[in-house]
Amino acid sequence: MTKLKCQKTIESVGHWNLDIGICYHGNMKALVYIVFGLLMSGLGYHLYGAEMERRVAAAELAKAASELEALEKENQRFADDIDYYSDPHNLEKELRSRFNYRAPNEKLIIVVPEDNH
Repeated sequence: MTKLKCQKTIESVGHWNLDIGICYHGNMKALVYIVFGLLMSGLGYHLYGAEMERRVAAAELAKAASELEALEKENQRFADDIDYYSDPHNLEKELRSRFNYRAPNEKLIIVVPEDNH
């Protein structure tokens, strides 16, 4: 059987002197190391969780940034198309090339190359 070890301290609080006694069995260092180890394990667990959340957030941010860049490029293409088609000459040129458009007083001539075979 181990003998109890006791420490006695006197604390002053204001006008009062408090007698505080602490008694423990055997090796107090082991208890301190165990408590310290548990605290460090808990801290490590929380730090690991925070790092994982940071990595997920960084990946989501990178994905959102690439989507934003693609949408900005698409928006710029649309703005360029609007500027281009705002000019009546360019609009007419596109209608003629894509849909074989002609004015009512124009005649359409289709030139077919000779077959040399």
